[in-house]
Amino acid sequence: KVVKSLYSQKKDELLIIDSGGEGVLNFGTSKSISLPDKVIIPFHLSQTNEDAFNRNLKPEIEADTTKNKFFLLPSFIHTSANVSNLCDEIKTRIVKDNKHLRVMRSPFYYRSIFQNFCRFGLSLPEYKSLYKTNKKETERATKADKDITTICKEIIRS
Repeated sequence: KVVKSLYSQKKDELLIIDSGGEGVLNFGTSKSISLPDKVIIPFHLSQTNEDAFNRNLKPEIEADTTKNKFFLLPSFIHTSANVSNLCDEIKTRIVKDNKHLRVMRSPFYYRSIFQNFCRFGLSLPEYKSLYKTNKKETERATKADKDITTICKEIIRS
């Protein structure tokens, strides 16, 4: 109810709902996807995530007919993985014929840096500034920043 009231009051602002859960895709997540204009679902291709998706989110997505609303974000992908093949696999196994669900082409790569800065409660720029004298850590933070920027640009263009 609180989220609904906030969302209805601030139509010109961006509302981000970060809901976690069972392989990220739990019952609470399924209820939070009805509100936003766009829903980005981090998705790691695994049997656990597929089962959770099919059980909790798929019925909600199929019931919602809003176009360009639901996006699967391939997550925790190794940087040397073939992203195109992975996206095709997600389309085949998860999206199938659902016209309201798309797979993003800009993956969220696995980088240990995300766990490092989140663990300390820092934003990525804050973390990067702490390690500005550490060339390797700065390089890793710069790559992570580019990943996030690419994902954001794809979301904005959609």
